[in-house]
Amino acid sequence: SGGCANSEVLCELIDDNFLQQFVEGPTHAAGNKLDLIFCNRAEVISNVLTSPSDEHNFLTDHYIIEFNISTKFTRAKSVRRVIYDYNHADFPALGRALSETSLDITLTGSIDDCWMQWKDNFLSIVTSFVPIKTIQDTNSPPWIDGEVRHLLRKKYTALRKYRKNKTADCKIKLRTLCQQIKYAIRAKHKLYLAKIEASLNENPKMFWKYHQAILHHHPSLNPTITLNNRTAKSPKKKQNYLTPISVPSSVLLSPP
Repeated sequence: SGGCANSEVLCELIDDNFLQQFVEGPTHAAGNKLDLIFCNRAEVISNVLTSPSDEHNFLTDHYIIEFNISTKFTRAKSVRRVIYDYNHADFPALGRALSETSLDITLTGSIDDCWMQWKDNFLSIVTSFVPIKTIQDTNSPPWIDGEVRHLLRKKYTALRKYRKNKTADCKIKLRTLCQQIKYAIRAKHKLYLAKIEASLNENPKMFWKYHQAILHHHPSLNPTITLNNRTAKSPKKKQNYLTPISVPSSVLLSPP
């Protein structure tokens, strides 16, 4: 570490997280090692190579580092779900029907049985005034539109071609598509945030759709929203707190 305080902290982080460094030799034209690869699973990293950037037509004084990652993954499958279409519901008629219909049940010794009786009675009325529809959960955030999906399909096609024929042209095409996708997603995300901020009072549903998307992979969390020294934890308090105001851009953070 050379006695530097920051170096000591870095070394402690590496040790605490059981990380291993895989780059050997210099990674800079001046002979310094400035680029590192850390991983806590040594078995997945292999074939680490460093080479001058001019061999790859890159204008940089850093060396190019190439390595293989051996891992397997499966793409998430879309899930078809049946939901209520509240946009086409007749809520006034539903309210009248619920007020005019008895939801009394036959009491039994099982609370689960009593709940199912009441639920069946209630939903039998709801389905008469609220249509249902089948949707397909694509496991993608709402700012991923058709343009981005088209680029993703092109990337997967280029990846299959590169795996069959690992030429320089196929590699450049694949990298170019990856860069295009990254920039496109970033631009779409910023545009979506701007739409949320502009239409929050008129259409708060867009904000909650975004809120659900960024927490899609954290179902066990109970997130809170803090603004102007006020904290909202429950969905009802969040809606009451955020709907009448304009949310500043600082609240609409990028997904982690």
